[in-house]
Amino acid sequence: MMNDTLSPLVSIIICVYNGEKYLERCLQSAMSQSYKNIEIIVVNDGSMDNTPVIIENYVKLDCRIIVINKQNGGISEARRIGVNRARGKYIQYLDCDDVLMSNAIGCLVNRAEETQADVVVAPFFFCEDGGRKESESMEFEQMPGIEYLKCILCSRAYWAMWTKFHLRSLYDEGIERLGISFGEDVALSTQILVRSGKVVSINTPILDYYVYSSSVSHDLGERAYLDFNVYVRWFDDYIERNGLHEEFARELALFHIKNTQARLHWKKVKDVNKEMNRLMIELGDYPEFWKLLSRREKKIVTTYRLSSLLGYWRLYYYNWKNKL
Repeated sequence: MMNDTLSPLVSIIICVYNGEKYLERCLQSAMSQSYKNIEIIVVNDGSMDNTPVIIENYVKLDCRIIVINKQNGGISEARRIGVNRARGKYIQYLDCDDVLMSNAIGCLVNRAEETQADVVVAPFFFCEDGGRKESESMEFEQMPGIEYLKCILCSRAYWAMWTKFHLRSLYDEGIERLGISFGEDVALSTQILVRSGKVVSINTPILDYYVYSSSVSHDLGERAYLDFNVYVRWFDDYIERNGLHEEFARELALFHIKNTQARLHWKKVKDVNKEMNRLMIELGDYPEFWKLLSRREKKIVTTYRLSSLLGYWRLYYYNWKNKL
């Protein structure tokens, strides 16, 4: 075990709400890292199940585990509190149902220290319905954080914060917290990457990511849609405020197209209608994105080009038809 007087190099931050089903294996994976100079900060976000008891049991087993109990306030606030408590040079987030590979932190530390990178990105395993599949990964020597953000917007990389081992100093200028759960990683990843001068990669998967239909990322209810609207508006504004709109013009167009597709999936007809003028302009600027549209979406856009009224009627018709 780590000496209490030794400052940890890595702070693993685990935010948990009602995670009794999975938390033990997550904690075990953090405790069992081959690299030992770590602290494990567990933020209990007002859990109402057996989570607090599980955490206290593990605190007795490992002096590196630090528990913070708070009223339920969501992942954004829980992460803020965890970062404020962290002492490590580096931050590694972990969801309470994730499982770290035993050598994950060691691999990440070695790569970060040898390259003096701000962020180290890594692949992972998707675990769903008993299957296990390695994620897509980008192998590169280094790139600025802004370039890696473009890769995410082009679906070549992932928003998830636990894929990004990063310097705690990236929080020194403060982080804008949106108070959302769905899309929290979009806001945090964006800010961390815009501040990062050097991002490097490793090709070793670092964790098992378990996919459950009940998770926040798969919840497409009204609460998720409200969060979606918050982070979409915030992202456009953040890029504009930081003078990046021109540099990100192509990636923003793709971002808007995908968001409009998401609104269609949510069946938000009025909101899609508001987006159509911009969508048609951006498809004109970047015709290569036309192939990303489904057959139904192409028909909708084509009709809008003829008449906004007819386009809205077709949009409403598709929405009505899908409810039958």
